[in-house]
Amino acid sequence: MRGDSKVPTRSFATLISRLRPSVLLIGLLIGGFSTPARADAETTATVALLAASELSLGIDMLQTLNIRWHPASWETNPILGRHPSDVAVINYFAVAMVGTALVTYALPKNWRMLAPILVLAVQVPMIARNASYGLQIRF
Repeated sequence: MRGDSKVPTRSFATLISRLRPSVLLIGLLIGGFSTPARADAETTATVALLAASELSLGIDMLQTLNIRWHPASWETNPILGRHPSDVAVINYFAVAMVGTALVTYALPKNWRMLAPILVLAVQVPMIARNASYGLQIRF
């Protein structure tokens, strides 16, 4: 083994010059054979509703996590119990969010807006009620 472990600076430049044609070829293949994504109005509305329903679930989760700072308050969701742990709350809402997305995309295209609309129909009044009780969103 030789004592000098310096890598010549020319080797990096040589490597780049050898890889450049490959990178250009891959870029041309990807750009040449890909089709641009086109979203119709229904897909855009479904994605917007799904994002709103996921956001509402996130807000409800943060409000639920805030219950412990209000000793006179308790959780009314029978699945979580009166005083759920933070882990139980986070797990419940994570499953709810993933479930909402899975159901939304499992439904036929004409029915996909139904799942997020139903989630919003339940969540918006619940968030308003929680806010009226003084529950806040804390990070």
